[in-house]
Amino acid sequence: MSTRYSRPWTGLLIVVALLPAAGRVTTARADGGSGRILGVVAAVAQNQLPTTVTINADLGSVVLTLTSDTAFLLDGAAAPSLADNPSQLAGRFVDVRFDPATNIASSVDVDAKFQDSGAVLAISRPVVPASVTIDSAFAGPLTIQVTAATDVTADFEEVTDLNALRNEMVWVAYDPTTLVASQVMTLPGDLRLRGRVVAADPDQFQLTVSTASGEVALIVQPFTIITVDFQDAELGELLPNQEVVIDYGEDEGPPEAGIIRARALEGTSVSGSVSKVSLTSQTLTIAPSASPGGGKPKSRLLRVNAGTRIWLNGRRATLGRIARGTHVDAQVTLRNGIPIVRTLVAGRARW
Repeated sequence: MSTRYSRPWTGLLIVVALLPAAGRVTTARADGGSGRILGVVAAVAQNQLPTTVTINADLGSVVLTLTSDTAFLLDGAAAPSLADNPSQLAGRFVDVRFDPATNIASSVDVDAKFQDSGAVLAISRPVVPASVTIDSAFAGPLTIQVTAATDVTADFEEVTDLNALRNEMVWVAYDPTTLVASQVMTLPGDLRLRGRVVAADPDQFQLTVSTASGEVALIVQPFTIITVDFQDAELGELLPNQEVVIDYGEDEGPPEAGIIRARALEGTSVSGSVSKVSLTSQTLTIAPSASPGGGKPKSRLLRVNAGTRIWLNGRRATLGRIARGTHVDAQVTLRNGIPIVRTLVAGRARW
């Protein structure tokens, strides 16, 4: 894909010059409020546009709509054949940009190879032919077949004893029908953890996460990709006890995060000024107050529904009464991965 490093797609942002070009990691950030999901297409509703697709990611699934306005790319190059035959997306790894207000995709960038990455969980035997099971990033345990034709490498050296892969993070390319791997390679220094946020410190570029084996402190670079509920976010927006999945690298010094995917807390509070209200999509965009770390968090797009209780200057109101610039305090909960406002308390406009 055009804006990605030349390396297998593992979610990490460490440049390794000799790795395959398919599935590279996007470093460009989207405009505030846009949605992004990196995952595997689990289902396609119909083989013509418009259609809906279900995409599995680390922290859940999202159903998105593909239309004739959606841009279809294959490793960054225009791929109109995918628009003509969207069922080809099934099982593919994709990087999708979408509007969180409507869940309509603006672009779908598809990896040319069927691929996955994860820690090796089991090896049937040390020599080929053998089966290797990995902890798939998106679909749970994935068992692939390794044959004499499979290119197997560890630290860029050919492997004949598959025991060299045990407990290692690996990248695999495989045939989706037979699950026979064409390539299996270890990813030196590449790791993945799951846990909960302990503390986020934008001033020190550091995130501390509690995992099953203890606390881990990671460096967060300006180019680290951060999402909360599939919307772009900043380090200062990560809150204690949020569930996170982090792809990171270890070389010299402390571990560095490549991608941080977080799930918003149930009952999260959002405060700030309203920058946009849409009665058509029943959404409002809030520019949050500055984060405790001093950073400038991105705007949050929130949706209201029939159950949302809205108060304006102490009286019940409707969304249409909320003016741009009004300061609001919102209590937000998740419904199918979408942030829904339960209660919105609004004051007078400040602009």
